[in-house]
Amino acid sequence: MSFISLLLKPKFVIVTSPSAEAPVLDQKYIGSHVQLCDLANFAGAAPPPAAYVGWLIAADYDAYDIGHALAKADFSGRCILISSVELPSRSLILRELSTAFDQIEFSLWDAADASTLAASLCHSLIAPRSREETSAQIDA
Repeated sequence: MSFISLLLKPKFVIVTSPSAEAPVLDQKYIGSHVQLCDLANFAGAAPPPAAYVGWLIAADYDAYDIGHALAKADFSGRCILISSVELPSRSLILRELSTAFDQIEFSLWDAADASTLAASLCHSLIAPRSREETSAQIDA
């Protein structure tokens, strides 16, 4: 009997709040929506998603609120922040967040590009690895 292993498709968890609409991504990449007030409990109990996705600044929360909730859950992984406005210094924002929450890998995306970038990220996470990459991982 043969066993066929199917790759699980990466999913995003969208951070929501009562006063802000959730960032828009293609539904096939969304695993769930979680209210910010429940994020620490959710992140502590659920398997890690491909990333948590929320607004950089929303009506009732900001990136630091997301970072605090994820840090409280001892989450270490990817958090994607979406901005609907052009930012003067993206690198400064990312540097400050990475300094405050060093266990979290932050990315900052424009709202207009978020769906395309989400699809690209998911495809890259399940893309077959080259023989050299696989050999390097086995040898490590």
